[in-house]
Amino acid sequence: MKYHINSKGEPTICKATKQSCPLGKHFDTEKEALFFAEKSLENEFGLLPSNENPRIKERKDFADLIQRISGIKSNGFDYECFASVSLAQEMGLDKVAITDRNGLIINISMGKKKGAIDADVYVKRSTEGLKAYYEKMGISIKDETLLSRIVYYNEDSESILVQSGGPNVLDAAIIKADEVVDIIEVKRLGSGAQLPLISLDVDKEGRITEETLSQQSTYIAKALKDIKIQDADGINLKLDFGSEENNINYPLLYFVEEYKKKGATSFIYTTNDGDTINKIDLTRNIDEVVKELKDKNIEASVNLRANLQQQNIDKKDLYRFNKVLSKEYFKSGKSSNSESFTLKSIKEEKITKAGDFVRIGGYVLPIEYKDYKNNLNKRIRKTDMKAFRLSLTGNIKTHY
Repeated sequence: MKYHINSKGEPTICKATKQSCPLGKHFDTEKEALFFAEKSLENEFGLLPSNENPRIKERKDFADLIQRISGIKSNGFDYECFASVSLAQEMGLDKVAITDRNGLIINISMGKKKGAIDADVYVKRSTEGLKAYYEKMGISIKDETLLSRIVYYNEDSESILVQSGGPNVLDAAIIKADEVVDIIEVKRLGSGAQLPLISLDVDKEGRITEETLSQQSTYIAKALKDIKIQDADGINLKLDFGSEENNINYPLLYFVEEYKKKGATSFIYTTNDGDTINKIDLTRNIDEVVKELKDKNIEASVNLRANLQQQNIDKKDLYRFNKVLSKEYFKSGKSSNSESFTLKSIKEEKITKAGDFVRIGGYVLPIEYKDYKNNLNKRIRKTDMKAFRLSLTGNIKTHY
């Protein structure tokens, strides 16, 4: 009996008798065939083969179980779990310590050998290692209990894989001999993933301040130079870097630079189906990394948004509302210096929605959108409004 790899990447029994089998290399055991299939796909795609392999379903089931026990429901966390389970199994780590929403550590096994050997020790070691790493980078950790939400380990291995759940930290890390050796960002690219969010300071006219521009990379500052916050009111404003080639290369460069600043040394991504996991080494020459991203059909854009972050209105926001924007918002077409106004005085097409509340351009009013037509004559104090900040962000996705 011989085994070969079928068109779906699965090891199956070869039934060819009279004629030679067209499927190439054959093996004496199913185990040998499976090992060959996974190594072939690993070399071609990164870490793992496609969903047709039954081991992929097993990994997805473990990832789903881990997510449910953790109680974490943040967007994309399911893909982070799937990527981490995949990597853990590649590393030979078959036990998982999961900290649930109540702070209790739940242990499960992904291997045949059940039980855990003092999982609390692995969680503590992981937390201490990550805390030391981020402190060296000058990153403040407000709640260190979130650093090691999920820990993958094996008592016979000195390596530990960790999934974090706290702010200001990346998705996963590999710790070896209590030292962080790899910091990993995980993204789902099939439908796009948001790039880091950076707030930009603007003057009272809405222009990005020189101090803020000086803090950006040269190519980003040049693209931002003549843009105002009102240009991004209600739209996703894509930065133009001056040429088709630059518009391809610079957003990918920005992505790599920003995550390297955060300490990332690896980038793992999966597409919408969650079947194929790819890993990219970010420690190489940055031009090499950008080229690999392009070769893998990954594209990015850098965008300005004025609808992601909001704060209490300040003097600059009030000046811009009165002197710059009121001519556009108000039916009178004139500047407005009054302390309050009514929705009846606003152009109807300028009244939009931000969450549950009324929005006028970059400003959120203390009136629920569903009731605004019943409040057209209600006076609204300008100091009671909220103002959107100008944010630099972007999107990275697989190009189809």
